[in-house]
Amino acid sequence: MKNTIKPIALLSCLLFLAQPVSPEEKKPYKSRFSLKLTGGAGYTAIGDMNSHLESINNNASFEYWRIHDPDSVSGEIKTLNNWGYDFELELMMKLSPKFSIGMAASAPFRRSNESSVIFTPQEIPGIGYQKINMEYRPEIKLSYLIKISLYYTWLTMTRFRANIMGGIGYYPVTMSEYIKEITYTHSIENSMALDTTDWNAKERYPFGFHGGIGLEYVLDEEFSFIIDIQGRYVKFGNLRASGEFKQEAMTFRRSGVLYYLNYWHPVIEAKYDKLDISETDELGGENVRKAILDIGGFSLRVGVKINLF
Repeated sequence: MKNTIKPIALLSCLLFLAQPVSPEEKKPYKSRFSLKLTGGAGYTAIGDMNSHLESINNNASFEYWRIHDPDSVSGEIKTLNNWGYDFELELMMKLSPKFSIGMAASAPFRRSNESSVIFTPQEIPGIGYQKINMEYRPEIKLSYLIKISLYYTWLTMTRFRANIMGGIGYYPVTMSEYIKEITYTHSIENSMALDTTDWNAKERYPFGFHGGIGLEYVLDEEFSFIIDIQGRYVKFGNLRASGEFKQEAMTFRRSGVLYYLNYWHPVIEAKYDKLDISETDELGGENVRKAILDIGGFSLRVGVKINLF
């Protein structure tokens, strides 16, 4: 963290000192504090969690039976919503007529849902058939967010200002998933098998970057109307995870790195992408790689700025 913040602080100081001093700026400039409150909507990429959920719902077996025997597949596995509200409160300090710094806190971020699918393949004469009920509860949660930004005002008119900004943020996000699979075997001897998976993962160094443009319309000396358009790059690819896995009467726990792989399901008889935990990439699947949590995206917010003192 120290290695990241120091260059930004140094760059801010250099940009401030390197400003040309015009005649109207020769007198001492009094720093002013202001409070900015904005709200709007934004898009979040999500990453491998949604790719994994979409892969399950659209696997080759489900797609085939939805066409040839629609009653054999009931329900669907839903992805997490990419769109949501975005609110931010920021304390700003004007360093000069051109430069400002700000520290912002955002509202908690949470994406979760619960969905299930029941799959009943055709009966095999003399053997019977199996039915599987698959339930998924994914979640991505960010309890709080802190951002530090540097602003540069590149256009100033009587009542209108435009600025560009960039900075670094702290994103302590967690990703988790609960899976329950109940397999019913209907044959000479009926049976039922219950498997559950419950894991959570997080990034050890959850830092990301943001930037954007802002428009300000000055109403009077104390109030301004604000429009902010921001984008962010927040992608984590080395997630540490732990989980509890239950198969029939057995329960075991694993911890390690969260991986993304292509997996063959014996009951569904199809491949789909799944998330799994291991200390190495030697997992029982294909195309194994580290899982990616991507909460990068963009937002459009409007609000007010209040000059304090």
